[in-house]
Amino acid sequence: PKPVEYVLSREAAKMSGLIKDLLEDQPEGEAVIPVPNVAARTLHYVLEYMEHHYNNRANPIEKPLRNKIEEVISDWDKQFLFTDLVKNHDEKQHETLIDVIMAANFLNVKELLDLTCACVASMIRNKTPEQIRALFNIENDFTPEEESKIKDCLLYTSDAADEEDSVDLGGRRIIKKKKKKKCRLVKLNNKI
Repeated sequence: PKPVEYVLSREAAKMSGLIKDLLEDQPEGEAVIPVPNVAARTLHYVLEYMEHHYNNRANPIEKPLRNKIEEVISDWDKQFLFTDLVKNHDEKQHETLIDVIMAANFLNVKELLDLTCACVASMIRNKTPEQIRALFNIENDFTPEEESKIKDCLLYTSDAADEEDSVDLGGRRIIKKKKKKKCRLVKLNNKI
């Protein structure tokens, strides 16, 4: 199959850290940059985002995301996300969104990666682990023993966890919930 070519302004192309680095080695004027690790259809969305936002930067998205994604992004970004990336705003139809996340990561388009990852965060917000697994077709790979350990623990991703208070489940860091200490009230009497 013949490679697909897209035309993008040099300034828009510089939103991609990878392409920006590659352009430094190219003379001014027209440059051809091969992007073999991204499907043409997916690349189209990435380039559309870059062309729109290179001179119209999106506002940073709060982390952690406290509201639905729709409440914190521009109308253009809503249209961009919920027309094709999340097909017709149906979160079960998110294959293109995942492809764009992978492409934005590969091409190092930080603003697009932030937007698309925030969209996923919004999609999983207030869902149970079972609902999230169903949404993303993720197999539950915990054993029943691991599941019971997790129910008494909090998921934690920091490497700074105290070894005594954590359980390692195959590379997953789990922090044990601290049990509340029972308080004893001691009434002191000032009498000697």
